Amino acid sequence: MVRRDGEDKIRLDRPLEEICMKYTPGAWKEQTEHRPLNPAEVAQVAFAADCRLSRAIGIVENSKKEWQSLSDGQRLAWMGLGPTKDPIRAELFRAITGALEKYTK
Repeated sequence: MVRRDGEDKIRLDRPLEEICMKYTPGAWKEQTEHRPLNPAEVAQVAFAADCRLSRAIGIVENSKKEWQSLSDGQRLAWMGLGPTKDPIRAELFRAITGALEKYTK
């Protein structure tokens, strides 16, 4: 939802494109059913949480990593095992993947 030319409009989420449509109350339905997450999405959530935890416990080199910068092999390893060195990070990984398991296809 954006405001353009003094009107409320719906902006499509497309990079480098500004596509807006007029908003009419009642014309759009809120999405109430969500599609299942795939395992890669769950891994990305766990990876982001691991980066924040790493920063909090002082492992600065891990806190600066980005999911997109990992190789395919590193991503697959992360999806399967998560972090293996620090017990607190491994526990967080198991907690997140366990909590999202029922929402995963």
